[in-house]
Amino acid sequence: GLWPSLVDDACASHVARGLLLALGGFAPEPRGKGRAVARAGGLPERKHEVPESIVACLREVAVELTRLLRSDRELCLGAHASPVVQLLLRVLRDRRERSLVAEAVAAVVGAERVGGKPCLEHCEALLRSAAGSRALEAALETASAETFALLFSELFLPRLAALATAAASEFGPFLVQRVADAARDAPQLAAILAALDLGVLLGPGSGAPQHAIVVKLLEACLRLRVSLKECAEAVFKGAGIADHSDYHRAWPVLFALDATADSTAALLKQAPAGQAQPPVLRQLPPAGAQLLTTLLRFPAEDVQPLNTGL
Repeated sequence: GLWPSLVDDACASHVARGLLLALGGFAPEPRGKGRAVARAGGLPERKHEVPESIVACLREVAVELTRLLRSDRELCLGAHASPVVQLLLRVLRDRRERSLVAEAVAAVVGAERVGGKPCLEHCEALLRSAAGSRALEAALETASAETFALLFSELFLPRLAALATAAASEFGPFLVQRVADAARDAPQLAAILAALDLGVLLGPGSGAPQHAIVVKLLEACLRLRVSLKECAEAVFKGAGIADHSDYHRAWPVLFALDATADSTAALLKQAPAGQAQPPVLRQLPPAGAQLLTTLLRFPAEDVQPLNTGL
């Protein structure tokens, strides 16, 4: 039918996205961030209930798009088609159409059937592509526990360290963030922590995408209520707080993500010589404050450097 030309066209793909949003009951505002979110494959905040006849139409569209994904393995690599696929997965999840989500996710990762192993060659192509990696992110977000476990063990865990540093793909850090978000149990989270070197992710050569991975790991520990002490210790050590003698530096080190910071003075920008101006707060990495606020949600006994450094 017309689905291939509708989905993978710069103009017509707007129609496909609009159709999925309407069938899901979503109504983005004519202007504003809602439309931008939808263009990127996300769901707007505004939502309405829809009659069963509309839901039935959504199911028919989902079947057609999943069939298209099966017939065209490169569809998710398209800059226009990928947001459509992302919307499809997220709308179906929101409507709790679990079997249709499972079928669509299986098609995205190249599995022959629901519950089957992902096609590694196909997934590696997705990993290396901006559009493909975003479709893979949506698959991670919407996958069932069983499908995520397969993706985790077969695809991500063996490549996790290289993805986190962007050595395997420039889009790798964002996928690792989604993996941390999607971790379902203690063994998975423990495997992630064992595979990653937080000293590398927080070190001098790291950037915002790597810092965000560490924040996601802390949030996963809180969500699952496991590995709290181990993860906190790894964060402190990775940031440069090696032992009790460094505890007094914990706050400035984490705020600045600078292992050499020895006091709050390191957070300030001094006025040029000869100018009688008070120092001002220098530009700091956003992840520093995020790390601190997340660690403050941990049990006090697991974050002793913060308690001592106050």
